[in-house]
Amino acid sequence: MQFDLPDDQRTRDIVGVLLSLPEGSVVTYGGVAAAAGYP
Repeated sequence: MQFDLPDDQRTRDIVGVLLSLPEGSVVTYGGVAAAAGYP
């Protein structure tokens, strides 16, 4: 699967969090942002 995303640190952090989650987890954008270190 190829992601066509902007090459910036915030996007990489959020994608990294998403990819690290257990399969089937339900996550809100706010939860992902918080886990990636953004308010």
